[in-house]
Amino acid sequence: MSSGRTRTKPCWKQLGSPANPKGFKYSDRERSPDGLDSVQVLAGEAGKAKASVGGKGAALEASGTFATLPLPLPVVAQLQTTGACWEASYATAGANDDFTFKAK
Repeated sequence: MSSGRTRTKPCWKQLGSPANPKGFKYSDRERSPDGLDSVQVLAGEAGKAKASVGGKGAALEASGTFATLPLPLPVVAQLQTTGACWEASYATAGANDDFTFKAK
């Protein structure tokens, strides 16, 4: 996932005001270099934070960032960055097919 800019604007944007941040959003319509086009991380109390990741195309498949769908359950999902890691485990899924995985 690029940490820089899409053509003319930053890929990452803080959600909420500087005094009351609510999370972060990543957007890259070009999906360069790894096929991701969106990431949204919303703050919340322990167990209530939310994250979503979207992507598609050959670059995503070639990056090895994601497993092939459908995923075997249980699923452990991680978002990692320098110095931080968020993790959640899912025993069941609302959708788990060749194109989508969704779980709460």
